[in-house]
Amino acid sequence: MNFQKGDYFSFEEQDFNWLLQKLAGTPESAIQGCPINICETVLISNGKPLKVIKTTVEDKCVNQIRGAMPISELRKYLSQIAVDRNKDYQRKLQQIKFENQALLKKQALERAQQKLLQTSSKPQNSS
Repeated sequence: MNFQKGDYFSFEEQDFNWLLQKLAGTPESAIQGCPINICETVLISNGKPLKVIKTTVEDKCVNQIRGAMPISELRKYLSQIAVDRNKDYQRKLQQIKFENQALLKKQALERAQQKLLQTSSKPQNSS
């Protein structure tokens, strides 16, 4: 798309719900692959949930849109998301701890090898 000098654009003020509807709308109206750094969000109109938008942890892209649901079901759904995210976080934390321990062991082994090399390369003095 090429813009020329003198091209005019019209802008209209929109709210947060409008933005999220565009990000999570139909494929024709949505901004595809646009990363957003928000947690799960519930779009509400007149006190009732319209949509629940869920993003992926890794790339922050919208990956799931659920339509209207009763409040009790919404609570369960959001609670399950929190449990799943916590499990994922704990799994990643354990992986990092394991990798850190392996790195520390490797560094200790390298230090021990260096000491052995240093002591074996020193000339032995005979008295």
